[in-house]
Amino acid sequence: MSNTGRQFPGKPTSGGSGNPGSAILKLAVQTAGQQPMLYEFDQKQPLVAIVRDVCSKWNLSNPDNFCFQHSDTKDYITEKNRGNLKNGALLQIAEFTVPSDSPTSIEKKEIPVLCRELMSENFQQVKLAIDVLSKDCKNEDRVTQFVAEGGLTTLMSRIQDFSELLGPAMSSALSMVQEMLMYCNRWELLNEPFIAMVAALGSNPAGSSISSALSLLESVLKCSGPTGSISVANCISISSLATLLSSPVCKLEDRVSALAFLNALLSKTSPKQRNELLQEVYQSKLVNIMNRTLVGQSGPPPGLGTRLACFQGLYLSCMGKKLMTPFDTTDKSHQTLLSTFMTTVQASMNRYRPVGLASISSSTTVSSTQSKEFPNVDIARMGFTKSHPALDFAELPGGILSLECLTYYARSWSEECDQHFASNLSRSAAQQCPFVRSGLALVRVLSEIFCVTENTYPTHTQHYTLFYSSQQFFEEFFSLGMLLFNKTWREMGASTVDVDKVAGVVKKQVLAVIKSDHADWAAIKGALWDMNYTRISTLIEEEKNRVEDLTTRSAPAIDLSARLLPSITELVKKQRLNTLVKGAFFPNFKEKEKGRQKSTLYCRLHTHHMVIHWAECESTMAQPVPYAQLPNTVLLSEVRELLIGKDCPHVKSSSKKPGTWSNFAFAIIYNNEDYLGFLAEDETTFASWVDGFRILLKQPMSEESSQKDVDMILEMEMKVQLLGVENTLIPDQAPPIPPDPVDLDFHFKKALPHS
Repeated sequence: MSNTGRQFPGKPTSGGSGNPGSAILKLAVQTAGQQPMLYEFDQKQPLVAIVRDVCSKWNLSNPDNFCFQHSDTKDYITEKNRGNLKNGALLQIAEFTVPSDSPTSIEKKEIPVLCRELMSENFQQVKLAIDVLSKDCKNEDRVTQFVAEGGLTTLMSRIQDFSELLGPAMSSALSMVQEMLMYCNRWELLNEPFIAMVAALGSNPAGSSISSALSLLESVLKCSGPTGSISVANCISISSLATLLSSPVCKLEDRVSALAFLNALLSKTSPKQRNELLQEVYQSKLVNIMNRTLVGQSGPPPGLGTRLACFQGLYLSCMGKKLMTPFDTTDKSHQTLLSTFMTTVQASMNRYRPVGLASISSSTTVSSTQSKEFPNVDIARMGFTKSHPALDFAELPGGILSLECLTYYARSWSEECDQHFASNLSRSAAQQCPFVRSGLALVRVLSEIFCVTENTYPTHTQHYTLFYSSQQFFEEFFSLGMLLFNKTWREMGASTVDVDKVAGVVKKQVLAVIKSDHADWAAIKGALWDMNYTRISTLIEEEKNRVEDLTTRSAPAIDLSARLLPSITELVKKQRLNTLVKGAFFPNFKEKEKGRQKSTLYCRLHTHHMVIHWAECESTMAQPVPYAQLPNTVLLSEVRELLIGKDCPHVKSSSKKPGTWSNFAFAIIYNNEDYLGFLAEDETTFASWVDGFRILLKQPMSEESSQKDVDMILEMEMKVQLLGVENTLIPDQAPPIPPDPVDLDFHFKKALPHS
């Protein structure tokens, strides 16, 4: 801002350079009824001190009720944005007051006075000070001064002292503390006794300040360091949260706050502590409690679905480590689990063992170590692919999680597991559904669908009611998926090499079904069984056609296709002519009639596309044959006709009756009666040469293969061109062109650089 033409009376400035980057700024300050004055604004001094200094120069009383504003925008100057001030700025000092007619207006007091009142032994005086502070917690300057003078520590201490007397006012007091801590970021001021008191308030089902207490603890977990997280984790347990959520007197809003706190607790603790907490969640049946008290509630508060999805992701994240943990042969727990799995599955196979079947298939090479470890187990029939079962569970992703899921299925769904091996007995060896391989593939599919990763902050956006209806959601869904895998395998008529293909179809089936939330396992099983291979294939085709309709069959897409077609047709024509330039060998029909020694005819188009070179030569010659070795030539200007099939002269003169072979015959007629006859070895060569000659004769390409090439390239080019508008509805009509501007006098904010 320029000060030309205006002088500001007042005390002359001194000291401060006013240079950019200097701590002292030279600016103007004005107020109602006073002349503006120049002022040296020291950025190192607190804003409250500067306001008091300006008020003293103008003899303004109650300086704590004043603040700085930009004179033009009326924006307040705070500690956060004061760094944006520049030399020459024009500020005004205005009084910040609460309207006197407001029913909630409270007389403002200076911060030192409030701090002294908080230390009083009179509860009413303390409560009045808290009420005043509750109005000041939005004023950043007053909050900064209050915290700097130790008021926040005093406030938390007085809240502890009068916790029973505050009663309903405790909720607003805790919210005020949370806002002040969030603003000043002084979480180290919290002490363990205060956190313990807040935790007691948050875990009391009959309390009136549950939401505010849990919200404060949630902020401590998210914003404070490891020390604060440990203190909170030690003060409130999973069992107390389970008691709170299951209490009939607890409000729905308080339950949502408890869920938000639990999410923060799980996400901010260390991986080891998280696994311990999740084990407590499992033992306390907290998931089932949430299913009764939170999931499916009528009129849920905003954010409940997001918090349920977040907890679901955090709970499933504990499986992410197992998913990426390979089988360890030195781990006794892994060895015990594998032994249990092998014994359980072998017992299931023994109930449906065909007569005369050996324990170990002769088609599988088994090491001596494997034979000693599992002497009575049919490794091949189980569906293992490696020389030792542990190696299959060492592949990632899958790992130990695959072994746990397969063991759960074999033990908890034993009848269905028996049916799996029974159904394999009616199939040939190549069409049997491998038990272990299908389980490994299914674990990878479900991990992708339900976002089972080691990520501490999962990106789940949807929660599933089924997740909260079972303590072992993933294992139960895996067991149901094994039945679906075997059913889809049978419908596809798959073989052992199609495991990944069947897994891809199962993934599409599950994704199509879980779009609709199902309340129980019977409902989702029925939906999965209805989504058979025929139906999912139809849905995939319909979706593909729908996308094509949106992108390639709309009016703008058709117009784009019409503009691309000429260039693509020319590209195919160029390829056909390049085939003629390269040349090819053809059978020599006149060899026996004229006693010629050469059995083949070589023909090649010149690079300038005006002369056809040919000669009788051996097919053993290297291609392309040089033009110098092709003495016979036919000028393109002399060619008058192209004949194909039975109409060719060399077909008519041949002693062999026309048949299938004649379909690949063609000839060019030049001069008057001369001709050059060809017989292509296959349909591709025939189509390329015939359409090549048609192009030379200025005729359209009519072979089916040429049209297919044009369509294929056009489709690929259209997809590339429309990548930017994928899954976007393209309007049939182009948007209207705006009218021309009134003039062409363009304005640039910054001057263009001189050339």
